[in-house]
Amino acid sequence: MSANKTPAASSADTYPPSRVCGAGALTLWECRLPRQRVALCLAAKGQGAERLQVLRADKAGRMELLAAGGGGTKLRYEMSPNGDASLEFLRDGRQILLIDPLRGPSILEQEMHGKVQRSECRNPNQTLSLNHTVALLRALGITASP
Repeated sequence: MSANKTPAASSADTYPPSRVCGAGALTLWECRLPRQRVALCLAAKGQGAERLQVLRADKAGRMELLAAGGGGTKLRYEMSPNGDASLEFLRDGRQILLIDPLRGPSILEQEMHGKVQRSECRNPNQTLSLNHTVALLRALGITASP
């Protein structure tokens, strides 16, 4: 599989669409919060980790880029033997952490300048989605930072 192609096999079933990511991008993970949605998106164009973006949309539809792969961003992902999964973006002292425990709600954690904001997602648990995402990242040759 080429590093700039997105696997087509059952991606619509594994990764349901989201208005946050928009057309042409896969929604790998989504967190619904009271006044906003945060999504991990994989763009159809680009190379390697630069295709990954964490976007936030508020109820009015305003979009904000929270994190992006590539450049100076460190990317870490982990699948635990107990089924938990996490994906972390680190850049310029800011951390965005997507956490999916096997049981319980998904979690979005943001840290900047020592302040941590941890939010439980209101949508169903997505551990399998994040596990599929880690497998997809590996298949696309997107490696975690050391």
